[in-house]
Amino acid sequence: MSRLMASITALSIGASASLAGFSVYGVSPLRWGQSNGTLGVGNATIENFEDAALAPGLKVLWESPAGNVGPTAVLPNVFNPSTDDAFGTAFNGGAFDGTRCLLNTRTNDTFPYSDSASYGDVTFEFDPPVRLVGFSVHQNETDLGLFINGVNKGKLSTLTGLSPNGGKYGYILIQSSGADTISSIKIKNGSVPSGDGFTFDHLAFSTEPAPSVEVHGIAPSIWGIDNTSLGVANAIFEDFEDSSLIPQLAIGWEAGAGVIAPSNTLPHLFNPLTDDPFGTAFHTGVWDGARCVISAMGNQSFNYNAGANWGDILFTFGTPQQRVGFSVQQMDRATRVMVNERDIGDFATLSGLTALGGRQGFFRVKSLTGANITSIRFANDRTGNFGDGIAFDHLTLGGRCLQDLNDDELIDDADFVLFVGQYNLLDCADPSMPAGCLADLNIDGFVDDADFVIFVVGYNILLCP
Repeated sequence: MSRLMASITALSIGASASLAGFSVYGVSPLRWGQSNGTLGVGNATIENFEDAALAPGLKVLWESPAGNVGPTAVLPNVFNPSTDDAFGTAFNGGAFDGTRCLLNTRTNDTFPYSDSASYGDVTFEFDPPVRLVGFSVHQNETDLGLFINGVNKGKLSTLTGLSPNGGKYGYILIQSSGADTISSIKIKNGSVPSGDGFTFDHLAFSTEPAPSVEVHGIAPSIWGIDNTSLGVANAIFEDFEDSSLIPQLAIGWEAGAGVIAPSNTLPHLFNPLTDDPFGTAFHTGVWDGARCVISAMGNQSFNYNAGANWGDILFTFGTPQQRVGFSVQQMDRATRVMVNERDIGDFATLSGLTALGGRQGFFRVKSLTGANITSIRFANDRTGNFGDGIAFDHLTLGGRCLQDLNDDELIDDADFVLFVGQYNLLDCADPSMPAGCLADLNIDGFVDDADFVIFVVGYNILLCP
């Protein structure tokens, strides 16, 4: 065993998704009007300003040199940018959905565009405090400031990567983590009153925190290893070799070209060696077998420059899961991960895997609050116009780490000590062998070098899925 022990080397250690404080993200204006899932605000309350009464728990405050109004739960006016602007067409297109939106004036109606004193700051107040806030912004020509709970967090352009353009600015997503909550969001109209006019719509808010999960990435050097070594023995597997998916699984796509609702049957099978007339990008995307699933609409390849057809891919689970894993290949743009349609972070940051094309590795999500993962979405190049092609294979549901002999979700020195004790006894029939002979990882009746080879792979990975 000593010769085998010398081969132990660390492969990777996954990153945790939980950080205290607030996170701010920007979603490209090219995704204007997309679904709540794409935005990462699933199951939130939506206020679309179509009538004067605001959703319970929400108030709006306007502050400008010409005067203040609010905080109020009833709008002083409803504003349709296509019909209610007597001074021009600047705010046309400001509605994210429906026909109306919120304007940054104390009357929620336009003033002459030269009346800079009437265009001011807007504050959204939440009672009870919330964990998530999202909203669209339109028509700002200058940079805007963001205040959370009265504290200046900086400029939106710096926080989101979005640039003022006098049109559709994009969608802003703000989340709290840890013990922090959001009682107010203020959008400051320049460092001094700038007189800029802008609108908001599709305001989302929720008191529910993002799902509590752990995310781990395993480096691509382990690509194709057996399931026991991978730490997913006894899992349910989907390898996308035929069109019928395992009963718990459905897959859908959402992109600029349209939406394909989640289905238990694949609309197309994809073999990257034979079914891609546009190139060889996915040739290494298969974990096992000959096929995989990709982020292109309907699981078929399109011209690599046809960005509107390369979009989000959504995995949904009819039976909520505690552990989900899959291989990832060919991601080369920033991609957000959504669990239960809530944004949990950037793929590369969460997993420690590099999004630079080729094989990323194996990606694992584990719920820390039991079996409650109902969906996982890869939000494709969310700050751009979709466009990234990503391949997935060897999807796993459930399973357990056979190498985790003390069942503490780690494969570490404590498990090594238990393994050595059973290795020294060797025969599972030995009366001194602990019940279950758990170190017999290949279930052949003996705890020997063959089992140690399996144990070493899990020990190197360290974390259970």
